[in-house]
Amino acid sequence: MAWIHPDHPGRRVRLGYCTNVLPVETLPDLRRALTDVAVPLRERLQPDGVLGIGLHLPATLAAFLASPEGSSDLHELGQWLAQSGFDPFTYNAFPFGGFHQDGLKENVYRPTWSEVAREQYTLDVAAVACSLVDACRDTRPDEPRGHLSISTHPGSYGPWITDRSELTACADAMARVVAQLAQLSTPAPLVLALEAEPFASSSNTQALVEYLVVASSATERELMRLGSSPDRATELTARHLGVCLDACHSAVEFEDPARAWALSSATALTPASKNSPALNYCLGKVQFSSALTLHEPGADPEGRELLLGMSEPRYLHQIRAQSPADDLAQPDLPALSAVLKRGDELADSWLAAPEWRCHFHVPVDLERYGSLGTTRAHADALLSQALAQPATWPSGELHVEVETYTWSVLPSEGRPAGSLVDGLERELRHVERLLTAAGWSPS
Repeated sequence: MAWIHPDHPGRRVRLGYCTNVLPVETLPDLRRALTDVAVPLRERLQPDGVLGIGLHLPATLAAFLASPEGSSDLHELGQWLAQSGFDPFTYNAFPFGGFHQDGLKENVYRPTWSEVAREQYTLDVAAVACSLVDACRDTRPDEPRGHLSISTHPGSYGPWITDRSELTACADAMARVVAQLAQLSTPAPLVLALEAEPFASSSNTQALVEYLVVASSATERELMRLGSSPDRATELTARHLGVCLDACHSAVEFEDPARAWALSSATALTPASKNSPALNYCLGKVQFSSALTLHEPGADPEGRELLLGMSEPRYLHQIRAQSPADDLAQPDLPALSAVLKRGDELADSWLAAPEWRCHFHVPVDLERYGSLGTTRAHADALLSQALAQPATWPSGELHVEVETYTWSVLPSEGRPAGSLVDGLERELRHVERLLTAAGWSPS
């Protein structure tokens, strides 16, 4: 689903929905999920056109499709996607597998980027992406080149990092992957997009940018080792190493939307001096997502009970409080419940905070979830920043991926009525309205 603007010729927005909302482990799972959910969604939104999707492929499926044994199945999948009206322009290579299984929690970061399995998984996803884009471009040869984006976590789960050498090892692994992406002969360059997340090794956009200095330096060294000149290594790094800006994560960290966008697109960054390291990265994609909020939690016991009661055994729900005096953050809802039960000074600080924000993805069209608020306005503001600066889009296009993967664990209180297809349609139409209001229209 591509959008264009009369004032910005040669620029386009590609909008899609991330398929990590669908429980998929095998190729039959994927075909069945897309047939049951994505096909009717396309028929509603683009009955005569193309629906963008962000594919999530678990490691076992990606490895099979990228192998010689899976080549015929991969070819068939590409033909089916093209004929069914799908544009797989972006990929989510963060969850390795078992994303919809209880007990996942922080293990979603395994393998870390210091483990070889993470490198191989990402390269398998890249191989699949190259094949699928070839199949889809065969049926739509006049489409602009653009780029392909692959999002991943920023290295590891933060509490697991005990030594800076672990982050260096992660950066070296990313460098090897980016160098291989840069060597691929594809109709669209691939961007490895690192995603900051609360309690990750890079918990917010500022921390991610600081880490990208390390990762980009490692990538340039790797490219020069493989024969690139220094200038060419710098160019390739800036083209293939990037940022995935997740609106939910940014909101939970209480980031200013304009600053988060500027950091992600490198528009507000200039080295402090000529001796400062180069900042070589690009924007891979924006994940349009929304978090939960609770205002004045000390005066709202019912709101606290509702939010803390949303704890479930599958995903991490990091939570942060707005507090100028203290750094108030907990890695999950049960941890905050334990703090509040103690009734000590830390508990008092949490109750005195003017706002809590929780990493619990909720439908992006909602301003409220039951009696709780959402960070929809933050996501809207991030997209507004992006749409106002198309000259910063590295390949001439902006990738926008709606990502609400929590539909299977959303509590009934506040959950919108209707089927999953109904809910996804409402979310995409919300983003479409934002695009239309900014002067963009479907191409």
